[in-house]
Amino acid sequence: MWSSSNVSPTPILDFTHENVAKLARRALESASTPLPTKFLGAAHEVIAESIRPVYSVNEELPASRVIGRGFGSCSQRLAILEAVARSAGIPTRARGFVVRGEFWRPRFRVPRVLMPREVLLCWPDFCIDDQWVTCGEIFRGPEDPCETPAFTNSGPETLFEAIRNRQVSWTKPGTGSATGDLSAWVIRDLGTFPSRDALWQAHNQTFDGVVLPIVDAALILGSRAAGWARRAPSPGSRGRRHPVSPTAPRHPARAGCCPPPEGPG
Repeated sequence: MWSSSNVSPTPILDFTHENVAKLARRALESASTPLPTKFLGAAHEVIAESIRPVYSVNEELPASRVIGRGFGSCSQRLAILEAVARSAGIPTRARGFVVRGEFWRPRFRVPRVLMPREVLLCWPDFCIDDQWVTCGEIFRGPEDPCETPAFTNSGPETLFEAIRNRQVSWTKPGTGSATGDLSAWVIRDLGTFPSRDALWQAHNQTFDGVVLPIVDAALILGSRAAGWARRAPSPGSRGRRHPVSPTAPRHPARAGCCPPPEGPG
C-alpha cells in the first residue's frame, strides 16, 4: 500500500524544517484532533490564510522556503500540505498529469504564442484509513452536495481553494461533482510516484534550465503589480489567526491513518 518513501522528508517536502513544524502545530491546534481528514482540513485553512497566492513555476522550491517567504503557487501550497501531512505520519504520493496549457491561460495573461501547449501538473494523493485518496476528494466526496459554481480557473478562487469547496477530479469524467470535473483538460496520465520530487526527476518541469528563474521572477513581479491574486476565503474562515502555543509539541501526533509499512517497496 505504501512504503517509507511515502512518509520520509525530501528536498521539497522538508517537514523537519522549523517553518513546516510551526505550521503543522498551528493546524493541530486548530483541528483539536489528530484525525487525518480534520487535521488536513485545518492545515489547508492555515495555508490558505498564511500563504498568499501568486503565479510561480518553480516546482522544486522547498516547502519551508515557500512558508518563509509567505507566498506561493497552487502547486507550491499543495506541497506544503503534503509536507505537513508527512510530518503527522500521513503518507503522500504524487500523480502526474500532462494538461493542456490553455487551462492556465485565464491566469497567465501572456501572448498565446508564449503559452506552453502542455503543462506538467503534480496532483498529490493522501493515505486515509488505509486507502489512497486524491487531494481533490479528501474534503468533498461524490456524495456531498455541491452548490458552488463550476471551477473555471478564471475567477478569484484558485485551484488550491477549489478542492475545499467541491470535489475536483482530473480522471473521472461525468462522476462526482460536475462543478469540479477537469478531465477534459488532461492529455496524458503519467501515473503515480513516491513523491513530487520523484515526479520532477522523471519528468522535467514545464520551464527548466536558465529559462526557469526568468519566467518565475516575471510571474511573481506580475502578481505583485496586480496587488497579489485575490484569495477566496476557506469555508468557516473568518480571517482569524492561529497562534502557536509555546507548549505545543514540535510535530503533531502521528495520525496512524494506515498500518506501518513492512519495509521499503
